Amino acid sequence: MIVTIDGPAGAGKSSAARGTARRLNFFLVQSGLMYRTAAYLILVRRDLWGKDLTKEQIESLRKVSDDDANLVRELLYRYDDGGAHISVGNVDVTEELSAVCVSEPTSIISQNKLIRQAVMELQHDLAKHNNIVAEGRDCGTVVFPHAEFKFFLTADLGVRAQRILGDPDRKIEAETTDLEEALTARDKRDKERNLAPMIPHKDAIIIDNTDLTLAQTVDHIVDKVKAG
Repeated sequence: MIVTIDGPAGAGKSSAARGTARRLNFFLVQSGLMYRTAAYLILVRRDLWGKDLTKEQIESLRKVSDDDANLVRELLYRYDDGGAHISVGNVDVTEELSAVCVSEPTSIISQNKLIRQAVMELQHDLAKHNNIVAEGRDCGTVVFPHAEFKFFLTADLGVRAQRILGDPDRKIEAETTDLEEALTARDKRDKERNLAPMIPHKDAIIIDNTDLTLAQTVDHIVDKVKAG
């Protein structure tokens, strides 16, 4: 079985997906983590990792080679009850993926057709061997359009910003207004991109969890799945 959970940053999809996977005893596929790995690998390959990127350097990330995409195909994605882990070679790079400097490059690189194809191959391979909960921005529309259950989470902008600022794993230090502006810009890019825009599938169950706790959101998803 495949359950997809999509939505914008701060909508709680990652936390909800973890909770849902745990409750259903499913394998969790975190698309965002895979794209962040792609960005990390390309930045390292171009000797840009950890540096303050110029506008020109950021724009240069739109150009991706077959070799760049093949780097993504070599990553190892593991999941256990403690969460998802990604290794490249024999090195676990999961902790590096939460760095702030990888966020904007990820938004750019994730729009590239070669990278998307490489990530999708990994996602499909995981789905062949497991019942999965797949979370991202286009899992229900592009990656797994025939998933048995599709959900799309959303929340008010201010609530999304506060959730991100309160998440210790994201390591983000910013003013709320600055983050809201960044989220608005990211939403616009994700919704208007030509390749796999972030929109709900026509059959998706839309959940506005502005006033819901994480537990309530997970309950809603799990109840729908168990009810069939």
